[in-house]
Order: sequence, then C-alpha cells, then structure tokens
Amino acid sequence: MVVSGAERQPIVELEGEALEVRVTVAREEALRRRFGFELSVGGDRRGIPILLCPENGVLRVGTAEAPFAVAALPEGEDLTLRLFLDRYLVEVFASDRQALVAAQMGWDSVSCPWCLCLWWTAEG
Repeated sequence: MVVSGAERQPIVELEGEALEVRVTVAREEALRRRFGFELSVGGDRRGIPILLCPENGVLRVGTAEAPFAVAALPEGEDLTLRLFLDRYLVEVFASDRQALVAAQMGWDSVSCPWCLCLWWTAEG
C-alpha cells in the first residue's frame, strides 16, 4: 500500500486479541524523513505513537526511546518493523536489531478493532 500526505491516515483495521504486524519500508525512504504510526483502538481515541527519527537515529514507542540508525543498516537492506500487539503491551522490533516495549492499560475494555494510522513529516 502506498499512501501520501502528512495527516494521520488510517491504513488498516485489525481484529483480534493479539496480533503481529510486519511493516517494511525501503531503506531510501526510511533515511529521508521522520515517519511513524499510531496504534489505537476505539475510533477517535489517541493511541501509542511509534516513531522513527532518522535525523538523530532514534526509535520511539510511546514515551520510550532507543538508539536505532537506519543508516547503520547494511546497503540494500530495507527497514523492517515487527509490531506485536495485545491488550496491554506493544512490542516493536526494528530490523531484528532494536526492541522497545510500551504498556497501554485500558484497551481491554474496548471491543473495537485495532487501527493503525500512518503519518510522516513533509521534509525529504
């Protein structure tokens, strides 16, 4: 799926109590600009941001940050984000080199599907 624009755009709704989502981003695109996802449930409710900042080599999940430089990936290797989701935790693995975990309490009381939104900055 190819999307464009700087607004939050829902890209998929997912059903289930626990899920694994794999997102692959071309290395050239991941190096060009800041981008991220927001994982939420319950329609307009704000969720957990998952943000990649190539300008300073940071991966952020919720309020947690860890070093991750796309530029350090071997030439020709694309960025792969694996997201493991359940009603209390979000785990993000970046190209099998970095991992972050965020807790989100309160999702267990919502029966709506998961919503994954894409956004990025206009630079690049």
